Amino acid sequence: MAPFPVASSGRSSTDEPDRLVPRDIEAALGAMRREGLSQSSIHQTFTLLNGTYKWARRNRYLTHNPMTDTEEPRSTAVPHEVVPPDVGDLRRLLETALAQEHDFGVLCYLGAVTGMRRGELAGLRWDRVDLVEGRIRVEVTVNDAGGQVVIDNFTKTRKTRAVSIDARTIALLIDHRDAMAERAAIAGTEIAPDGFVFIHSPSCAAPVRPEYLTRRMRQLRKHLGLDAADIDTTLQALRHWTQTTLTEAGYDSRQVAARGGHSEQVMRSVYVHRTTAAEEQMSAHLGSILTDEA
Repeated sequence: MAPFPVASSGRSSTDEPDRLVPRDIEAALGAMRREGLSQSSIHQTFTLLNGTYKWARRNRYLTHNPMTDTEEPRSTAVPHEVVPPDVGDLRRLLETALAQEHDFGVLCYLGAVTGMRRGELAGLRWDRVDLVEGRIRVEVTVNDAGGQVVIDNFTKTRKTRAVSIDARTIALLIDHRDAMAERAAIAGTEIAPDGFVFIHSPSCAAPVRPEYLTRRMRQLRKHLGLDAADIDTTLQALRHWTQTTLTEAGYDSRQVAARGGHSEQVMRSVYVHRTTAAEEQMSAHLGSILTDEA
């Protein structure tokens, strides 16, 4: 294993150059802290190093694990609280998105109704969408990794979930699929049964890049003059809106969390289940708000 950078750790020149001690790692993590990185970034680095050294020691590549006595520093960065838009701004955002680029507008609408993550929306395939029963299976995530699109056949919490959708969302998806099929026919191809739902290529064989969705949302925010607003208009913010709206409507918090694909404590994940009635009520409630039928 290559030596870890130790320039700022205070070690003397007589120390073994290939043997890390806790202060070496604390110096590196401390540099992340001074750079203002978030606690999440520091914790992920700490966890990755800890797992790596545990594996190396277990397989006898090393005789010690320097992470054992290493303390994880606390970030000085002020956490950013996501402030979801109110229903008025959200309706305006969705209407504009649908008018400017219908495909992207449908994706945003689906994100608001279901609370799906950005990577889950990018990874949605047609064979996971039941337009008759109005249900979607969420089980794939797409990530941008080093400029490459990576498809993971699991969600962030590695749990598959089913989410119901309301009549308005079903209609939007039907129109979207018809338009995609027409584009594919013009290009002399057709949509594969497992083709991706949101993509510009006629065959829908590859997913849309999540980073593109982020840039598109940023452009939409600027177009609507919301750059100076104290609200967030990202796909993550739409997810927060979904969770907040359902919670404020009085739905059981465990049901809401299950719909959003949150990881639960073992007790809740084993013994608490969503009911079909509650799932359909949540879908109808979200759909009615967005179509002004509440």
